[in-house]
Amino acid sequence: MKKNITLILIFGFSVIAYGQRLSPEKIKPICQDMLIKYMQQTLHDLKIPGITVSIFNGNKVLNEAVLGVRRLNSNDSIKLNDKFHLGSCGKAMTGFVAGRLVEKGLIRWDTKVFDVFPEFKDSSNVAYLNVTLSELLSHRSKVRTFGEDDEWALLPNFKGQDNMERRHNFSKWLLRQETVELDSIKKYTYSNAGYTVAAHMMEKVTEKSWENLINEELFKPLNINASFGWPALSDKNQPWGHWILDNDSKLTIHSPNGDYKMDDIITPAGNYSLSIIDYTKFLQLNLLGINGTDTILKSSTYDYLHYCNFVPEKPLVGWYSIGWGVYRTPESYMISTHDGSACTFYCYTLLFKELNFGLVIITNAGEDESIKGVKKLKNKILKYYK
Repeated sequence: MKKNITLILIFGFSVIAYGQRLSPEKIKPICQDMLIKYMQQTLHDLKIPGITVSIFNGNKVLNEAVLGVRRLNSNDSIKLNDKFHLGSCGKAMTGFVAGRLVEKGLIRWDTKVFDVFPEFKDSSNVAYLNVTLSELLSHRSKVRTFGEDDEWALLPNFKGQDNMERRHNFSKWLLRQETVELDSIKKYTYSNAGYTVAAHMMEKVTEKSWENLINEELFKPLNINASFGWPALSDKNQPWGHWILDNDSKLTIHSPNGDYKMDDIITPAGNYSLSIIDYTKFLQLNLLGINGTDTILKSSTYDYLHYCNFVPEKPLVGWYSIGWGVYRTPESYMISTHDGSACTFYCYTLLFKELNFGLVIITNAGEDESIKGVKKLKNKILKYYK
């Protein structure tokens, strides 16, 4: 059994200061041999099974690389088009679909939960009376967090003939529960459950399951080959996750068919697996969008997704908008960032608006040392540009 699964899906960031002003013209590809050397050192020092990196701007991939094995104690090398579980980095994708539906006029950012589900109103906690789609997606709804394994263990068994019906029953139950307090400074409290309720609102107004909806609105338009759940759940030749079990200090292979998995109810909070190639396509859209280019979404919608809750008077706080944490560095770079892990993989994403520059690093291990390794590798890459 996994020990102390405290964060099923996580978000965090650290403020990066350059000390000098760069320009987009200075952002060039890293020597590929140097990048591979950085990655080899990370794998060696921290015993990470496999790692993949993408460095890009809005129009071009500058570097892509992958190193390591799909499973420990094997010679099965990871390929560049292999899938990795993104954890909470998938929240930006859920927010993206919401943006699509808002632009189509099917829902609004200020649509209230009970506008869509009036049948929930009489049995729900009155504190949720005015909760909106935007508040659910930016963790300002005060619904319970469901970021810890203990919370999931206490849940009733939500039955249903499909995932859509199970999300309906979960949402109805959740809105009866007590509220949680918001952080007094950042004004949000991270909630995976809020993303399920928001997605179910979108299921209701489109009459489509979330899985079909995100396929139609995001994956198909970008020609993304995505799957739900662990990468190797439907294809054993995809990378397997790794973790540390109770009473052990060594990294262990996690079977995709084992008991530990994310419930389909919570898929909208970040239960997507993509290759780094496909994930980069999505991130490039965001870079283009926040720099004024209309793509699948209007530029104004990308601005809302990234900056709707940013407070210019307190730029270094780290505000959470919709699927993105944002802050502004002392050099006035606007940075959008997120990380994600369901304990067996780890993904770190970073976008610099003014530099038209992005970086993503993913590994198939989700314990603390692997997370430290990813962040050390990130620092080496950024130091190269610094």
